Amino acid sequence: MPGAVVPRSWLTRCSVVSAFDKHCDDMTADPILDERFVVPDHVVHRSFAAETVVLNLETGGYHGLNEVGGFMLGVLAATGDPGEVVRRVVTEYGAPLDRARTDVASFCTDLLERRLIERAKRLPGR
Repeated sequence: MPGAVVPRSWLTRCSVVSAFDKHCDDMTADPILDERFVVPDHVVHRSFAAETVVLNLETGGYHGLNEVGGFMLGVLAATGDPGEVVRRVVTEYGAPLDRARTDVASFCTDLLERRLIERAKRLPGR
């Protein structure tokens, strides 16, 4: 649905920060966090003061991300690594590790479903 990549409640929830929970380190992480992604050529995004606009040129779908969503997309586009996105969300926003893992996994799933990211092609032998 154009206008938002993730439900508004998620965006609000992710924006609220709380103390880092050190006991979450041994939680089982979603397998999507171990994958690598790229933003394909048919997707363009640009950050503005209040939001990041993402456009899928193949579908014409427009999506708006709040500050945290734009931050996460920027890190994912730069690194391709959802695990790095989790680490940066914990560091930058003080989100608990378990919440950051859950939210980043959900975010990546939403982006994949909307064809705004793709799984990175693996090199032979890796």
